[in-house]
Amino acid sequence: MQAALVELDLLESGILRKIIRSKTLGVSLKERTRIVLAASEGLNNRQIVKVHGLEEHRVRQWRTR
Repeated sequence: MQAALVELDLLESGILRKIIRSKTLGVSLKERTRIVLAASEGLNNRQIVKVHGLEEHRVRQWRTR
């Protein structure tokens, strides 16, 4: 099965990057944000798992959402 394509415009990408830099937002939100950004940059699920040290089922779950 092919991973879902994720496309973000500049505004969306900028908002997600601010979330990652935030000192007050939760770790789980930042993790989900990293997955979405990495997917939008063209990384496949296995690459995202390797680069960010995440579990494959979590990457698959959030990419699909």
